[in-house]
Amino acid sequence: MKKNNNTSLTAQLITPTDSAHACAIVDAVEMPDLNTPFLAPTWQKSWINSLQHLPQIVIFSDQDRPIGYVLLGKHTPISGLPFYIALVNQTGQQAQDQVWIEFNNIICNKKHRRACIDALCRLLLSNFGCLRITISMCENTSDWLAVCETNNIAVTRQPHAAYRTHLPPTHDFDAFYQAFSSNTRYQLRRARREAENRLGAITFTVASPSQQQAFLAELAKFHILKWGKTIEGSGFNNPMFMAHHKALTTNNPNHCCIVKLQAGSEILGYSYYLMQDNTVYFYCSGVNELVADNKIKPGYLLHLYAMQHFAKEGYQVYDFMAGDFRYKQSLSNERYTMETLTLHNPGQPAKAIEKLRKVIKKRR
Repeated sequence: MKKNNNTSLTAQLITPTDSAHACAIVDAVEMPDLNTPFLAPTWQKSWINSLQHLPQIVIFSDQDRPIGYVLLGKHTPISGLPFYIALVNQTGQQAQDQVWIEFNNIICNKKHRRACIDALCRLLLSNFGCLRITISMCENTSDWLAVCETNNIAVTRQPHAAYRTHLPPTHDFDAFYQAFSSNTRYQLRRARREAENRLGAITFTVASPSQQQAFLAELAKFHILKWGKTIEGSGFNNPMFMAHHKALTTNNPNHCCIVKLQAGSEILGYSYYLMQDNTVYFYCSGVNELVADNKIKPGYLLHLYAMQHFAKEGYQVYDFMAGDFRYKQSLSNERYTMETLTLHNPGQPAKAIEKLRKVIKKRR
């Protein structure tokens, strides 16, 4: 790697003794100018406190002043050998990572990001034991790519489709319909009409802080019914996932929102949101599939009424985030891209180990 001109910025790898130590490190870092809830201290500390096995932490300092950090997990691709893949803001253990971080990046002020990425690469890739650095679900990748280009680091890019809706400056239903295609407008109008005719008047309820845990528990039941037996499974069957979200909603009620939609006495579903600045992020939902048919679409209705509510509250963007699902395509008016970047160690020893790993994999 090329010589670092910013000699005052350093990166230090720390192994926290416990969750309290890890949270103290997070609190000591200069408050970053982040525009995503996933990298905010409230999310990070709730996640740290839910984990059975803590990741290491890389602290970035400028003249001994902490200006940023990343949580650093490790995955060992060859059992019994001291080689690893470094994971940015993940632990490498599926159960611990099921909360899933989107808009992933170095946790620092934007002005420091490129220097911190450069310092991270120098810290990890100067050691041939680190074969690769992986950062998943990153939207702003320009600084990462610039560091790779400057230092001749090969990078693999995997794109992920993501979707968002720019909300109209009104909460009138007709205005929302106009934002969608004619087919989606037809489906929404029909779903709304059929639900009211067959089940009763539609009501939309936002959980108060004292109701959030009860709403979260009800959402979990529907989520488990749909996803519990799939390969991915439901996070709500995972005690660490549940501990994280219970703590997050309890400690951060003004930036978390859980809503309920029902028609008559029939629950159509629940949705869980994170809010930051002028954007509301759709995290997950639990939908009553028993009332769903080709006319009544409870998931679509849940999003429609939530969009109306958040527009009324002054939010400008309803972000579905990553996932190339049909309902996101239908209910959004902007497609954007997140990427998983894999930075390959440019050193010859690491390249040799990668070749060995591929040979071992083929022989299995």
